[in-house]
Amino acid sequence: MTNRNQIILSKLTPPAQRSAILARPRVQNLLSQSLAYPLTVVVGETGYGKTTSALTLTQSLDIPVFWYTVSPNERDPRLFLTYLCSAFNQGGKKLGQPALRVLEDSQSGFQECLITLLNSLCSGLTQSSLLMLDDFQSMIDSDEILKMMDWFIDNLPVNLHIIILSRLPLDFPSMNRWRIQGKLLEIDKDSLSFTPDETLQLYNST
Repeated sequence: MTNRNQIILSKLTPPAQRSAILARPRVQNLLSQSLAYPLTVVVGETGYGKTTSALTLTQSLDIPVFWYTVSPNERDPRLFLTYLCSAFNQGGKKLGQPALRVLEDSQSGFQECLITLLNSLCSGLTQSSLLMLDDFQSMIDSDEILKMMDWFIDNLPVNLHIIILSRLPLDFPSMNRWRIQGKLLEIDKDSLSFTPDETLQLYNST
């Protein structure tokens, strides 16, 4: 059986944006390039504004956005897959439903679930779409989940883009190959750091 009864729907909804935030066009221009790559990885410790910048980006886009805030509780691969598939059921979509049914079958493996999910996305996504995975650092010590996501990313439909937000560097098995192939956009803490002008703006706004 799946863990659908353990799904917390608020984790599949973008968090509320603060009412007053500093506009950072430089960072937004960087993040907007994510729609030209299958995968964007944004790495920076707490306080670098990863989630705030990601929310600002999603609010500026007129495309479907799917969100999953990952937590250490989902290190179990079956629960993680349940959340991943369920993320594509939000916003009036039911794209994760066929894969969830496969996951309910005790005779089916995780690979079959991922194949079903990808096939559903390939046939059901009719425009560019974005999957946001926030707080993904919770999964860096789970080899099985990293390998599943590596395969998933490697086989994405052309109109689905993924942004992964993490406090710690990620090391997917195919990361170096994606770099060489130009399939990976990396935004590090140096890019997220406040410039002197941004710091002055922030100081003046408080």
